Amino acid sequence: MGLTDDIRAFIVENYFISAKAQGLGEISLVSGEVHSAMGLSNRMPAVCSALRSGELEQLGFVRLLREVRRPAVKLNSSTNRFEFEMLDSPLDKDESRSLVKENHIENGKNTTNQKKVNGKTLVVVPCGKSKIWKRRSDAGPTKAKDAYTGSPFKVNREYAETFADEWVILSAKYGFIAPDFVIPEDYNVTFGDRSSNPISMECLREQAIQLRGFDSIVALGGTEYGERVKSAFRDSGRDVITPAAGLPIGKAMGKVKGAVRQGKPFGSSAPVEYSERDLGELEDKLGVRFKNKRLLVAAVTRRAYAKELRDRQPDIVREDNERLEFLGDGVLELAVRRLVYDKHDDQEGTLSKMADEFVSDSNLTEVAHDLILEKHLFLGRTEESDERGKPAILADALEAIIGAVYLDQGLKETLEVVEKLILCREV
Repeated sequence: MGLTDDIRAFIVENYFISAKAQGLGEISLVSGEVHSAMGLSNRMPAVCSALRSGELEQLGFVRLLREVRRPAVKLNSSTNRFEFEMLDSPLDKDESRSLVKENHIENGKNTTNQKKVNGKTLVVVPCGKSKIWKRRSDAGPTKAKDAYTGSPFKVNREYAETFADEWVILSAKYGFIAPDFVIPEDYNVTFGDRSSNPISMECLREQAIQLRGFDSIVALGGTEYGERVKSAFRDSGRDVITPAAGLPIGKAMGKVKGAVRQGKPFGSSAPVEYSERDLGELEDKLGVRFKNKRLLVAAVTRRAYAKELRDRQPDIVREDNERLEFLGDGVLELAVRRLVYDKHDDQEGTLSKMADEFVSDSNLTEVAHDLILEKHLFLGRTEESDERGKPAILADALEAIIGAVYLDQGLKETLEVVEKLILCREV
């Protein structure tokens, strides 16, 4: 069993069975208490995931009524309270709710668990090394925004408080934490020292789920922090802007100070990168709704366009379709051969010839024309004039799209897309 399975079993055995024996109709569990009772370290997201899961409802004969969070520490899940109704029989799978839609806050306001944020910016500030306890050993528990005292943190904090709709601090010990999250005491945990037991990328990604919905994410700090934030938010469908990546600390601080002084947030002049309506048209033709829109954007982006975009806006990281084309070429070959094998009883030579015809550049180009793929491509300036409909470019982009579908949807959905788009054609 995995960790989440172990946590669910622990909750049932140590909480639900006892509650049923006492004849209780409801029970409340605090995530931090479960975490401590199991003796876990930096596994709070896994505890919350187990408490929210439909599998726990079925295993424990319970229904999750609500998850209560405290506003001051909304990004720190240790104080989340989960309220369950005790049932006599397990919920049907259709009834089971792995995530409660209504997420009640203790000040009486109700919000949805997935935040609906339009046009808002999240800024991620690295905590830095210097902490208040170095100067004041008797400081005691301190809010995160006051606990970190280094000059880079103060500069980045000013930027965040000036421009961000919400900002969080990235700590190697606690992960993404709200500015008002209370740090109980000094600690010495860094991402660079694995023996200090820094928070894992798995936990960071689970924390990032609570921060979905922002239109832009700005990660301040150096390259290491920027790459870590990008990885944590890789499934958000949004590019992470890293304005200070690769700069010496002095120049990085100067750049952030300059943005504050000029009143111009990073990425504010970034061009509109794609039309969601147009990509929606492409998704309609593919019969797929991408969970990670950025994969589809990359699949229709040529390397020349991505380079030109980086030259105009160094803060924007835009992937091109070459890696996806590499993957899609192999996935398409596998999918076609599997489908041809399933549909025809011919010998190897005939099957190979048939498969080769389906994946030929000429056939893939025709499929691309059917999708009106040339309309959706992002080409470099030198390509725009006479290469938008070039067969090789269209075939490459189609292979990249197949690669994107595979990464986003899995093999089963990819087989369905390939069958619909390619094998239904006469060759």
